[in-house]
Amino acid sequence: MRQLILLVILYLAMIVLPAVPGGLSAESPLFTTTVLGFILLASLFLGRASADIGFPMITGYLVGGMICGPWGLKLFSVEDVHRLEFINHLALSLIALSGGAELEWSMLKKRMKNIMAISVAQMAVIFIGVFSVFYLLFHIALMESVMDSRYGVYAAIFLGVIATANSPSSVVAVINELNARGPLAQTVLGVSVVKDVMVIALFALAASFVNTALAGTAGISAGAVFGSIMEETFFSLLAGALIGIMVIFFLNTLKKEQLLFTLGLAVFCSEFSALFHLNALLLCIMAGFMVTNFSAGGGRFREGLERGSMPVFVIFFALTGASLHLDAFFEMWPAALLLVVCRAVCLWGSTAGAAALMGEEPKIRKHLWTGFTAQAGVSLGLAVIIESDFPGWGGRLFTLIIAAIAINQLIGPPLFKYSLLACGEKKGSAKNGKN
Repeated sequence: MRQLILLVILYLAMIVLPAVPGGLSAESPLFTTTVLGFILLASLFLGRASADIGFPMITGYLVGGMICGPWGLKLFSVEDVHRLEFINHLALSLIALSGGAELEWSMLKKRMKNIMAISVAQMAVIFIGVFSVFYLLFHIALMESVMDSRYGVYAAIFLGVIATANSPSSVVAVINELNARGPLAQTVLGVSVVKDVMVIALFALAASFVNTALAGTAGISAGAVFGSIMEETFFSLLAGALIGIMVIFFLNTLKKEQLLFTLGLAVFCSEFSALFHLNALLLCIMAGFMVTNFSAGGGRFREGLERGSMPVFVIFFALTGASLHLDAFFEMWPAALLLVVCRAVCLWGSTAGAAALMGEEPKIRKHLWTGFTAQAGVSLGLAVIIESDFPGWGGRLFTLIIAAIAINQLIGPPLFKYSLLACGEKKGSAKNGKN
């Protein structure tokens, strides 16, 4: 109750301050910092409230961002979200380092065939299923208010591609919250890493095809696009491995200031990736993987990540919630709900089928699909590319995709948390590690 009273007082202060003569201007950097502090406190409060009723803490962070953001209380604008983009880069680096640190080579070796089979099955079934449903609906003009039928086939292609993506950041956040260990957590993490590369490659090929079809020219060959993506992937993983080796060396000599070192590493990885046009997610995952599996200091490294990531995670998911356009949801909710249901059915079927074929235990087969329900980072980024590269119909498609992402991001983390608990993978559970 005291925290709630404090939040109300801070909220009233932020309303009054810009109106007081000589007070803080709404455009002032100091006022932006004040708003950021309020969002941090509000999201942290809602995160704890969310955990108290059995939901993941990141659900509270997301809701906090939605309430405070441009489509809620309007405490900050879309421009403010863009100005805080550097926090997202730092957070994604920490999330990826944490994800890599959670990947245990001993378990991955046993599950690599399963991970690859599930990844391929999800990509194929979800793309074909979502594309077929929406191509049919656009083609027979049942959704003319959503999409001009002239662009129906291109819209359906992009919907199929983006539907295959999930949210590694949400997966890592839920796993870290529960400190989960076991085959379900490891498989979901492994598939998320593999699919991240596959989704980016598939989107690049789809964008090349659509651009070529609309321009009526030969365009860039699919082989050139695929080759460029594979080159970026290779050098990102190589750079991540080399950085991981350097981190191992420093961990052997650095016994204190672990938190400061971890935050500095996240900033370095983020800037290094941007400078050399590498995939920051893959680079950081590989660096975290190297440290946790080939260093005696892997435990201290994970501890530093856990200590340093909390405030950054809160702000990151609050900003993610703020970027989920609520107006898009209200405008497109029937089509968005159809997309969510269609994707969920394909996700469940492909995951359960591949898991059964690869001999997974019944409990894992039942719950595995929930880890891939959430959507955020990659999906949001690809949606923005569609909006900017294909004016007009791309904007309508962007609105539909964002509305679906909002639904998936709210229902995904609670589903995954429930599944991890049901499979006994929370640290301290008697079943942990025995599935």
